[in-house]
Amino acid sequence: MSIPLHEVNKTSVKPKLVELINDMPEAQCRKLFEKLQVWTQKNRRKHPRQPCSIPVDYATKIQGFKGFIRDLSCGGVFIQTRGSLEVGHEITMTFSTCNDQDPLKIDGQIVRKNMLGVGVQFKEAVQDLDDQSWIDCRRKISEVNEEKRIDPRVEFQCPVEIEGFHGEMIVTDLSLGGVFIECQFAFQEEFQLNQTIYLLMALPTEEAPVGMQAKIVSFSRRGIHCKFINPGPKSHEAVQRCFGVAKHTLPIR
Repeated sequence: MSIPLHEVNKTSVKPKLVELINDMPEAQCRKLFEKLQVWTQKNRRKHPRQPCSIPVDYATKIQGFKGFIRDLSCGGVFIQTRGSLEVGHEITMTFSTCNDQDPLKIDGQIVRKNMLGVGVQFKEAVQDLDDQSWIDCRRKISEVNEEKRIDPRVEFQCPVEIEGFHGEMIVTDLSLGGVFIECQFAFQEEFQLNQTIYLLMALPTEEAPVGMQAKIVSFSRRGIHCKFINPGPKSHEAVQRCFGVAKHTLPIR
């Protein structure tokens, strides 16, 4: 039952909201909960975030790791990683936001974690990062930006193998319809436009690699764009699961 806006006020909105939620199916309640989590998380942030893709070395007291910073503010970062870290761990990060700048060394604490990585709060805000106009995001936008995309893409990185080709390559963005695979130009010379290939992707949300048939639809200087071909139900669900987690965390374009 809809509630007229003039009846909603500061004293009545909470019980009315509870009443609406109680009448919702479980699936709708879960979707609402996910949206509220994202909304409240955004509103808790004191500092605006800058989407980026910056290599970072970071370490606890006993172990070192490598990863990529996927967003940055003067108060903290989100690091895409599969390292065994937990909320509360203290780490030291070393990274550079510009090619010609000396690396920054910053101490922080992990304040949140999901299947794609960890959110880290700096122990002390780095005010220089407020001037985000000079940050080199290193996103290397490809030459196909003008193409009309049916599916939005999310930036993230995971290893991928192509059946019949030696060496591990990197997926650098993902959509429900395909992926971009970054590889050396020498590799690209082995591929052809519209060629059908078989991918084995180590998606961070899945315990085992996900196999997927795909077609090469375009090339760029960095790699190849692939469109999924008739994915099986399990593979499609795995991609949906990964995209669903990533879209709340990483840049979408």
